[in-house]
Amino acid sequence: MNGPALPGALYLDLLARLHSELPPRTYLEIGVGSGASLGFAGRSEVAIGIDPEPQIGHPLPPSVRLFQSTSDDFFARHDLKAELGGRELDLAFIDGMHLFEFALRDFINVERNSAPGTVVLVHDCYPIDAATSARERATRFWTGDVWKLIACLRKYRPDLDVRTLAAQPTGLAVVRGLDHGSRVLAERMDALLAEFIPMPYEAIHADKAAILNVVPGDWPTLEATLRASEAAVLNNRGVALADLGQWRQAERSYRRALALDPKHALAHNNLGNALRQLGQVEEAERCYRQALLLRPDLPQAHNHLANALRDLGRLEEAEASYRLALVLPHAYSNLLFLLNYIPSRSAAEVHAEHLEFARRFAAGLRRDPLRNASDPERKLRIGYVSGDLREHSVAFFIEPALANHDRRDVDVFCYYNYPLADATTARLKAHTAGWRDVAALSDEALAALVREDGIDVLVDLSGHTSHNRLLTFARKPAPVQATWLGYLNTTGLEAMDYRLTDPHASPEGRFDAFHSERLVRLPDSQWCYQPPAACPEVAPAPCERSGRITFAVFTTPPKISRTMLEAWSRLLERVPASRLLVVTGIVGSVPRQLAQRFTQAGIPADRLELHGSQAFDEYLLMHGAADVMLDTHPYSGGTTTCHALWMGVPVVTLAGDTPTSRGGASLLHAAGLGDLVAESADRYVEIAASLAGDAARIAALRAGMRERLRASALMDARRFTRNLEAAFRSMWKSWCECREP
Repeated sequence: MNGPALPGALYLDLLARLHSELPPRTYLEIGVGSGASLGFAGRSEVAIGIDPEPQIGHPLPPSVRLFQSTSDDFFARHDLKAELGGRELDLAFIDGMHLFEFALRDFINVERNSAPGTVVLVHDCYPIDAATSARERATRFWTGDVWKLIACLRKYRPDLDVRTLAAQPTGLAVVRGLDHGSRVLAERMDALLAEFIPMPYEAIHADKAAILNVVPGDWPTLEATLRASEAAVLNNRGVALADLGQWRQAERSYRRALALDPKHALAHNNLGNALRQLGQVEEAERCYRQALLLRPDLPQAHNHLANALRDLGRLEEAEASYRLALVLPHAYSNLLFLLNYIPSRSAAEVHAEHLEFARRFAAGLRRDPLRNASDPERKLRIGYVSGDLREHSVAFFIEPALANHDRRDVDVFCYYNYPLADATTARLKAHTAGWRDVAALSDEALAALVREDGIDVLVDLSGHTSHNRLLTFARKPAPVQATWLGYLNTTGLEAMDYRLTDPHASPEGRFDAFHSERLVRLPDSQWCYQPPAACPEVAPAPCERSGRITFAVFTTPPKISRTMLEAWSRLLERVPASRLLVVTGIVGSVPRQLAQRFTQAGIPADRLELHGSQAFDEYLLMHGAADVMLDTHPYSGGTTTCHALWMGVPVVTLAGDTPTSRGGASLLHAAGLGDLVAESADRYVEIAASLAGDAARIAALRAGMRERLRASALMDARRFTRNLEAAFRSMWKSWCECREP
């Protein structure tokens, strides 16, 4: 062996002590060889060894079961948990073939069978020199290129805790924080092999210790690492509770994890997520920053910190944090969503960023052949993909279409990408011919399911919002693909054929150049609104009682731009004795720094009333305290505008030069209130001030608003759905024409 020997203990001594002092209940060893290390597993309840050609010359403990097969064959033929007697896997030791691709497959298989708290050990992961760590054996002592697995995990699985103990002779890696549902490595297998197999030893020689995260190779270090796994179990339990929406219980689990291991960066990050959901956004920010102090390269923490900063309206800081997390596709989507809120960003700039997302994540994804029959007049299979088919703003607009689709002309399928269901989910499901729960599926598996279902027109309802499946659409599993409703901008994907909009949201020729999709303008509106089932009656205008006008803003902090703050300040000056009622959408108390933004814009504190998020019934009742609702810019309201109108409150909107700034204009025109749409900030103030000075008009609008909406295109569900189906049919016919010889 060439090169310096590692300074730590012999790896077999460490394994012997581990099995003696911290014996795992269940143990898996891949690559048994002479059985030296497998022989230590006598204190485990069940131990499994896998090797196609074991060379064992001594008896094994009675708890050990030996499978004489390759690891690939074992995992293909056996259920590991069943072989462990129904127990979860505690510890796995990978010491098989000395080649990267085998070690990678072994790790993927072990992780797929892992549980919270499972620990993986990997042998031969520290390369001593180029000759002994090459892919082809040319020396008596040979470790192969297993070290590339550690470099791969450190690069592409930053969520894992990966440490390489400097144990003799060639290192012993410890991997914690496994996620049995992760598909990151499996879905990138071909790309990973292409990247790492050719990688020479020289690529890491100068910085081996940092790239492989080398730590002391002694028993105290290994013991501390394994005991910290108790914290990992509590952290993973918190994640499971969070997945169920049990945020308070998740918070307690994360705090217990941190009591055991204060340096557990992922637990700090996850605690921040729980606190953010519980409305403690400023404390959540502190948690994310602590996580980043411990692991500055943790992309999840950068992404979640950016989410918190966005919640607080600190958009420039949020953008900077998102840009440190762009290895994650959903972080890039979050960045794109954020850019729509920033007034200084032009449609062209935002479009370019969307195209970059597609270049990074969608280019080169495999597209399997389609078998849809190209008959332009046959019954169509329509598929809607969304994580919002539940109690969510999207449901107010998708339910009218689902309920009114003509079953003689279309079969409707929904692909629901969220792990929890509610009463709204059950109601929507009843309107479909096929319902698929797909939150656990990879993008590739979902694409295969869509192809298997024979979907003709696949419709994205999320865009770059949460729980999107854009990388499924990038695989083009349906002949026609369109985006609609949940995101009022381009996806950036070449595979997305159309975006549904309307003439007021996207005037002809105005935004077409800033979309990767072809814009299809529905004749009346891109929206069809269904009011909440149980709504309070419309209350009299508060100005009738108080003699003073109450302007209102019901929105989230990211939408409160400097442009709007300046306009609202000018409006209060124009209308003496008026006041501003703001409901922010933040759970819990309004953060102090958000309140300061209003006073810094010149809005007196005695004319400002700030509230956090309300229970839905209370939120609807609060419209009774508003005379005129003020829309936001450059990201206008959608559901909040519709709710305000239904509760009798007229809304003033500012239509701008980006797609997301014209949603309010679209809604108001559909409701027959186009005179409340402004094309400049000055006109916005003028319209609101004029309306405030006309108490009779406010009262008349309020009294007749529900009948106005019922008679408008905004609530004509049957007409809207026929228009929607006509658009889908036209898209389908275009595809069929292109298919004809």
